[in-house]
Amino acid sequence: TELSAGGRNRFTRAALLAEVRRRDPSRRDESIGPVIQGLTVNAPGGPTSPCGTPLRRVGHGVYELIDPPGGAATETDSTAAETGEPPDVVLVGCVRVKAAHPSPARTLYRSPLFARRRWYAEAFGRVWYVLSAEHGLVHHDTVLEPYDVALAYQPEGYRRAWAYWVTAKLQRMEGCLEGRRIEIHADRAHAGPLLPLLRAAGARAVHLLAGLRPSEQLAWYDRHPRADPDRLLADSVG
Repeated sequence: TELSAGGRNRFTRAALLAEVRRRDPSRRDESIGPVIQGLTVNAPGGPTSPCGTPLRRVGHGVYELIDPPGGAATETDSTAAETGEPPDVVLVGCVRVKAAHPSPARTLYRSPLFARRRWYAEAFGRVWYVLSAEHGLVHHDTVLEPYDVALAYQPEGYRRAWAYWVTAKLQRMEGCLEGRRIEIHADRAHAGPLLPLLRAAGARAVHLLAGLRPSEQLAWYDRHPRADPDRLLADSVG
């Protein structure tokens, strides 16, 4: 954005208001304020923004971009896993197909993609959790009843509240997230509202394999040198 040009990542509310008025002279300050509130990850209230929450309030009337243009890479693609740095926490998104009976979260979800995500989490994550559309953050050993809730089909308000809930539970389970590397292996519905909150908490959170089609994600996991195709197939259909 213009406000963060030249490496400046922090700016005042007055500068933000002036920039909006410059782009749209018809806007009045009283109509811009609630929009800014909805764009700010650590500000309560405000209408839900289709742009998510790219702003963070860092002081009275002072804001910054969570992901400044030209800043450090956010590692949102498959190259993040090639750095050799193991993740502190792996978050694995739920899928719609489930077992017909109560099961531990690690085996409740039935799809080849979930099986591969689970294998990766078990092999490389220090700890890992399931992101459940119904139950929020779930330890992989927690027994769950089958449910029929897909996060992608929930209202924006639900997804936003869900992300706050997941972040709070993760902080309760893992303590301070400052500097922790957290990988999200899930679709956009899970990662989109969650990433800015994790980063606002100081975590080095990445959405691994973002933008790849399911077939491309399967291929990426299968190219991993320690993949075990027979085990993955058993997990997905067993």
